[in-house]
Amino acid sequence: MSGGIQMNDPLSFSEHILSSGLTVFFQRREVPWFECVMIVGVGARHDPPDKEGLSHLLEHCLSTGTQGMEQMNLVELQRWIAAQQFIFDLGGTNFDCTLFQGKTFTRHAKRFFRFLDGFLRRPLLESVDHEREIIRREREEALNPKRREMFRVRREAVFGRHPLSRMNAIPEDAVLDGLTVEDIREMHRRYYRCPNMKLVVIGGLRRDRLLRTLEGVFSPENKGFIPIPRPPPVDLGVPEPREIRERFHDGQAQTVDIEYVWHLPPQDHTHLVILREILREILMERLREQLRLTYNVSCDNDRNLDHSTFTISTEVEPDKVDQAREEIERIITCLPLIESVFPMKKAEYCTEMGFIDLTVGEIIGVVAKTVAIDGKPRTLKEATERYASIGQEDISRLLRDFINPERAFVEIIEW
Repeated sequence: MSGGIQMNDPLSFSEHILSSGLTVFFQRREVPWFECVMIVGVGARHDPPDKEGLSHLLEHCLSTGTQGMEQMNLVELQRWIAAQQFIFDLGGTNFDCTLFQGKTFTRHAKRFFRFLDGFLRRPLLESVDHEREIIRREREEALNPKRREMFRVRREAVFGRHPLSRMNAIPEDAVLDGLTVEDIREMHRRYYRCPNMKLVVIGGLRRDRLLRTLEGVFSPENKGFIPIPRPPPVDLGVPEPREIRERFHDGQAQTVDIEYVWHLPPQDHTHLVILREILREILMERLREQLRLTYNVSCDNDRNLDHSTFTISTEVEPDKVDQAREEIERIITCLPLIESVFPMKKAEYCTEMGFIDLTVGEIIGVVAKTVAIDGKPRTLKEATERYASIGQEDISRLLRDFINPERAFVEIIEW
């Protein structure tokens, strides 16, 4: 089965479902190479209760050996990959999925996809001891205990009794030490199946050759696959507690980070993007240019399978924290001000959509996120039309219902 491709649209792909159940999205380019990403539908949200971090540990253990290949450590494997003229990212686990990105010349397509198939579907998974220690060091180097505790408080405040409150890709030792080989093997049997994978390919392969190669490599599996249900939307309400403060200094604070985070039910991504652009401009003008409280104000948004997030953050001097917070909360509740800026920012963003000039790697990143959440890419034409259709009331509704001070989780960190 396949879908059509819109010519001259950088985000348009043909869609194909192979006999194995693997879904392929393809875009041809006149280049002697191709780049791809495999999206496996397993992430931190799929970790079983009391086994937080299992999907992350499994991702690490895939690199420890593949059936039919010589046993290699990580550095030897990376050298072998380079010797094949491949570029391959050994994996990254996020909230909803695990991604594996690669690139090589078209003449190596069959060898590359054979390697990818073996790496993902036929790992040895003989031990977790070494990778458990790697993850432990990763945790210690990334976040100190005080910062990890802040994330725990934040998760529990926002998600309450929802299973997402226990989500932790790099757990503490009590959980990490309890993860076993059988745990990762069971998760691999459940999730690393072709019907639970989606492959995005951009490059110089001809479509018929690509599909023949993939059909020959990704053979159908014997045992039936049980589809992974999409999690229902979550409406998380008011966080409890609504604020956390922490010090990362021994004497007097030099600067203070202020971050407002909202977790809301799944929203149209385009609405949050326009709101982000509006608030970024208003907050920058007020906090930086008029009040001289800060150098920069960041606004960001993200989305997952069952919820969306929106963030406002800035850095100020200790004696300016209260004033900065008052201004942030005043602005996000001032609908007339935001509505007055809406037409201009919407027009600006729609214009910018017409200037999009992404590299193949950038397109891969954008499409991987869209496929993981929506199941398929969205063309540039579709995206532009959705932005053009946004009304002022769409933005006002977000502010009234969700992006307001009462529903924010506020993090204050002194440095």
